[in-house]
Amino acid sequence: EGEGKVKGDGDGDAEMTEAGEGASNGEKKAEKEKDKDKDGEGEEKEKEKEEEEESGPSTYMHLVHELRSLLGKGSGADEAKEGDAAAVPAPSVSADKSALRLKTAQLLTALYDDEIRKQIGMKRYDGAAKVPVPLKPSAIYDACCVGEGTTTTMTVPPSKREGYRHTDVWDTKDCASELTGCVLDAADAFASASATDGGETSSSDGGPVPDEFDKDHGLSMSFVAASSNLRSTVFGIDPAQSYYDAKGIAGNIIPAIATTNAVVAGLQVLQAFHILRWRLDNADSETGEVDPCGERGGNLKERCRYIYCNREKTRKGYYLQPTRLPDPNPDCYVCRSAVLEVSLDTQSWTLDMFLRRILKKELNFIHPTVMLGTGDLIYEEGDELDRSEVECYAKNLPKALVDLPGGGLKDGSSCRVEDFGQDLEVELRFYHREEWKGGEEEDGGMEARDEEE
Repeated sequence: EGEGKVKGDGDGDAEMTEAGEGASNGEKKAEKEKDKDKDGEGEEKEKEKEEEEESGPSTYMHLVHELRSLLGKGSGADEAKEGDAAAVPAPSVSADKSALRLKTAQLLTALYDDEIRKQIGMKRYDGAAKVPVPLKPSAIYDACCVGEGTTTTMTVPPSKREGYRHTDVWDTKDCASELTGCVLDAADAFASASATDGGETSSSDGGPVPDEFDKDHGLSMSFVAASSNLRSTVFGIDPAQSYYDAKGIAGNIIPAIATTNAVVAGLQVLQAFHILRWRLDNADSETGEVDPCGERGGNLKERCRYIYCNREKTRKGYYLQPTRLPDPNPDCYVCRSAVLEVSLDTQSWTLDMFLRRILKKELNFIHPTVMLGTGDLIYEEGDELDRSEVECYAKNLPKALVDLPGGGLKDGSSCRVEDFGQDLEVELRFYHREEWKGGEEEDGGMEARDEEE
């Protein structure tokens, strides 16, 4: 029995050994199959990579990442996904400029030729007033100095040419050349920063390369101006903008407004000095009263000036152009005692319509007080009125103009309107009119708005 047990145990061990060997053989086969699959996947990836190198990247975003990877360390373009800015590597010291020019030309072609043709093929612009026209790849490659028949040295970007001005407008070739120059300048700035052990990156214009767009940075603004003009060319947007114009559009408008206000405020103070000098010259030495017709000071109109601020200098080189003050406008109801003529249908117009549509909307009265030519006060506004007065004047609002108290406003009638808050006073003369050249459409629209209100 003991020997049988031993034999039995031995047989069991043999069986277990055989089972273990079978399992290990199966694992080895599975590992070999996995290795074959990996080898197959690697071969497929290599084939795809070779095909991509031959035919070029599939989207312009791949080109963006590849261009940025040329400015960075390693080849992180394969790991970068579309729109994944975090996957883009840091700037590098050694960036092949010929490769940068080639990749820039490929990117511009993908954006302004391939992508546009793709959108046209998808019938995205069917029915549009202007159908975009793709740029010619040959013109782009020639401007970037890539390919056969081009010069070995890159064309000088327009911003670095002798006699260049910020108001010059670039053509298509100039824009492509300027964009290529921006990429090369960025590569030089990154290389310079790396050479100084991670120092601050500075472009050729002397300013540090910002992390975000800055309208006051030359390289950033040149890139925006050139790329926007290329897109304007594709979509037929006129006119093309110069560097100076693009900076005004892309930049923050608040500093420009503050600067303009400062110039105008300074000119106003100068004119105030003229008025004060005129008063001093014409003031009586004993009483201090000012003689407006004094011989010393002359006429105030001759002492003060209108001053125009010109965007471009005059032939004599002036940006500020002074002119003589014009004569007072006899029809101005603010500075002259003018009489305004009002033609309307006095039988259908109510006092409320007259207040809202003429006095407040057209003449800019805030709290009008209306008094008829006979001296009757028919309406008044203001915080000083008590409740009973407000209710009394409100009764006249729905009445037609001819039905107002004191004889109403009819053809040939007049009224005086005052606004004490603005120190404004004007006299109105009314003319009754029932027919208009514009027909019922113009007045009908106003009546519709009156009903809605």
